[in-house]
Amino acid sequence: MDAGILVFFLIFKVVYVVACIAIANSKGRNAALWGFLGFLLGLIGVIIVAVLPNVREEQVRQMRAEEENRRLREQLRQERIKAESFRQHAQTRLDAHDQHLGIDTRQTAGALGTGTGAVAGQLGQAGETQWYYDAGGNMVGPVAAQEVRAKLRNGHLTGATLVWAEHMTAWQPARLVGEFSNDVFRGS
Repeated sequence: MDAGILVFFLIFKVVYVVACIAIANSKGRNAALWGFLGFLLGLIGVIIVAVLPNVREEQVRQMRAEEENRRLREQLRQERIKAESFRQHAQTRLDAHDQHLGIDTRQTAGALGTGTGAVAGQLGQAGETQWYYDAGGNMVGPVAAQEVRAKLRNGHLTGATLVWAEHMTAWQPARLVGEFSNDVFRGS
């Protein structure tokens, strides 16, 4: 009778070992280690390995996310190249137009200021830094520095509002950015 119980016990241990190895292998885990744990823990080992996350699926998900990030970075780079190319083309055309007319609108635009009409505003924005700011977890922009300054002055944005432009390495609170430090609403 004791030999029958021992054989029965060993058959169950083998079943647990095989089940642990099969499940661990399908989930990208170490089959030998889980086979050993299946022998030691029995049904508990099978349950534990069954509820563990699938390593292969996680790796595939991570690879897809990295590939998507790479694709989006490349798309952003291409868009920046296009925008800069268009800006240079437009500036070249304006310079040729100015030369033909014998005027210099670059100096005129600076003298006119921003409130003298649409043309002066457009010329002033051609080489201006484009800013982004955080509004409740959402990125807003690109906007001109004047818009950020106005929002800081009237209190719609605070000194703690995160701002960013292409020349910056990371988002920073507006009060720490030299361009906006004097415009921060004093109540914030």
